[in-house]
Amino acid sequence: MHLHQHQHHHLLQPQNSITLRCHPLSPSPSVLSPSPWHRRAPSTMSSPSRMGSMSETTLTATRYNRASYSLTNQPDALKVYRAMAEKTGDPMVQFTYAKYLLEVAALYEESDPKKKTNTKGQRATDNASRTHIAHPLTTPSESQRRKKKMFEDEGVRWIKRLTKEGMGGAAFLQAQWMDEERYGFKRNRTKSRKLYQLAAKADIPEALYIVAEYDEAAGFLDHAFTRYQKAAIQGYPPALLRLAQVHLHGELHQQQNIALGLETLREASEKATDACPEAPFLFGQILTCSYAKARIPNELLYQYGGRAVGVRYFAQAAHWGYLPALVRCGHIFEHGLEGEPMDLARSFGYYDQAARVHNDPQAMLGLSRLYNRGCHGPADDSDASQREQRDVSGWLIHMERNEDGAFAWCRRAADLGHVEAIFLLGWYYETGVGVLRDYAQARTCYRRAAVKGHAGAKERLSKTNSMTRQQHEVMKASSSSQDKMCRVM
Repeated sequence: MHLHQHQHHHLLQPQNSITLRCHPLSPSPSVLSPSPWHRRAPSTMSSPSRMGSMSETTLTATRYNRASYSLTNQPDALKVYRAMAEKTGDPMVQFTYAKYLLEVAALYEESDPKKKTNTKGQRATDNASRTHIAHPLTTPSESQRRKKKMFEDEGVRWIKRLTKEGMGGAAFLQAQWMDEERYGFKRNRTKSRKLYQLAAKADIPEALYIVAEYDEAAGFLDHAFTRYQKAAIQGYPPALLRLAQVHLHGELHQQQNIALGLETLREASEKATDACPEAPFLFGQILTCSYAKARIPNELLYQYGGRAVGVRYFAQAAHWGYLPALVRCGHIFEHGLEGEPMDLARSFGYYDQAARVHNDPQAMLGLSRLYNRGCHGPADDSDASQREQRDVSGWLIHMERNEDGAFAWCRRAADLGHVEAIFLLGWYYETGVGVLRDYAQARTCYRRAAVKGHAGAKERLSKTNSMTRQQHEVMKASSSSQDKMCRVM
């Protein structure tokens, strides 16, 4: 690949998050940029037949072999490489060399279990400059730490130099390092903004998007639109999403153009990633007529499949870990909505991820219901046998009621202030689901929910206020016999 053919955007793409998801035999970007001075000759060792015999573990480990042996083991090699970079006089080769050094340095980075690089839900600009990859499991020696610093210092030195020479790609990296306080840089919004502006002049999409946000916040709406558009033309997902919203709502001094907005949103959805997963969720909302911010004519929705495909876009956003999509999919498959069958196994999977990864109280409440065989509380008049028949996954048939799980997840959601969970927790205390019956605790929960405006809690309080404890127990014993299949009425 010619270096000048991809001067900006492709050189700035985070390589580790892409490569590690690919099958080891599939064509993919390198985890580590190859040395700019060496090109490997074709070898039979890289043929599919030979490669197929190697284990995935072995293939993954070979990413460290991409670091030049001479560079990492010969004391004077860095001086030689530096001289070669100087000799080329080509800023793009020098830029690639600087990135290569930083990636080699990352191989020496100490494994820290407390460090987590979770990029789910973050915009793509947060990660565009990251050059570190999966850390080795071994703790580096003092010699390795010295090598790491040597490569980092040399790489940063080149980036600083290229930035001073006005290179947009280098300016973007340095601005990101300032924002993240990496490589010894201190956060300086004024300086980083100037660097982003320099990078935007070079039409780097990530920088165009950031500067467009600055323009929009400052009220320079025409400039913001132009930069969003330039970034979107290059296929940058956050810019495509923002441009779609602009057309759908008629923002940034643009006339509303719903047809163009939908087409742009479709493109943004196709390019969604874990760093920018919102577009397919928004498209799913529009197709299922649950988007209240714009009125979309039905004839336009039908062109994209309408409700029939809306859930697919929700599922796509959920695949990328977008929390609202996870919760929405859990709700859809729990109740069999939007033309989908009731599938409690799928519902459980979505709720479980949202609850455990994102600590979402609504998902916790969903898990609580599923552990209690789908019962929603005192207003639930459905029969468990009916739910078994509707559940295409057979989850209810094969899973026993887990009262402890139901109570635990409900309490966690209630502790986070979810009003419906607080109410259901009161019902669990009242009926003894996952906990010994505790009339006082039930009333406490009902009062908490009532203060938050829960109508069902107010009704429960009005009923229990007129009863003695003994009358309450008699009533509950009678009501429990009316629904033997569902512990919670």
